[in-house]
Amino acid sequence: MIKRLFWRLFRSAWDLAVTVKNVKSGFEKTGIFPLDPTKTISQLAKKEPLVLSISDSNSAPKTPMTCRSFRNQTKAAAQELRMAGPVIQALVRAGEKLAFTNDLLRHNVHMLHGALRDEKTRRKRGKHMGLFDKEKIKYAQFFSPAKIAAIRQENAEKQAEKESQKADAISAKMQRQINRELKAQEAADHKAKRQREQAARHAAREKEKEDRRLAREAVKKAKEDLAKQKQTRKALKRQKRLHTAIDDPEEAAQPKRRCDRLGRNILLPKRYQN
Repeated sequence: MIKRLFWRLFRSAWDLAVTVKNVKSGFEKTGIFPLDPTKTISQLAKKEPLVLSISDSNSAPKTPMTCRSFRNQTKAAAQELRMAGPVIQALVRAGEKLAFTNDLLRHNVHMLHGALRDEKTRRKRGKHMGLFDKEKIKYAQFFSPAKIAAIRQENAEKQAEKESQKADAISAKMQRQINRELKAQEAADHKAKRQREQAARHAAREKEKEDRRLAREAVKKAKEDLAKQKQTRKALKRQKRLHTAIDDPEEAAQPKRRCDRLGRNILLPKRYQN
């Protein structure tokens, strides 16, 4: 029992015990008020032991949970079965001892649970201020107001430092998150730029292919036109020679003159003229 628990237990016991009903009952039971001497004398008379019988009630008996109820039921069973003797007395004593031990253990468990709960509550009330000097434990400790104020100031500074560290950690975490988002945005922009460049190169290659195809078609068409022109000129020359032979046979019989690149006449031998 500690001082911290005494007042709480005493207060609850006082509130339950000291009541107007209990005070009046105490005076009435002892015969003090109203006055009745027979009540005190009747307490001195020898009482007959109360013996219970198992067959008194039709319902099954309740399980004994206390020493008194166990003793009464054991005696009732012994009387009912006519088995009173040292064996029954030994069983009664053993049962009473076990029931008493059970009551003690239950009480101890209940008190231990309460002590643990109170200890947890006591530890949550406040933090240790650190007023004791660990290097001078054997000497008396004097806690002046100035020392208490200094310790409180130190604790406040430590708490502020912890809060500052926590805020810095949160800020660093947010900054890392912002940096990750910026890197992701830069990567997305770089990817989009690369895709645009690839699309532009692909369009340039397609345009170059189309230009080369158009150029080949133009060259082919120009060659075809040139061939057609040559064929047209040859046809015109044949027609001209044909008309000349018809109009002037002597001129047609003359050997054909040919010119070189410089415009000089080339006279072929007779064997090649025809």
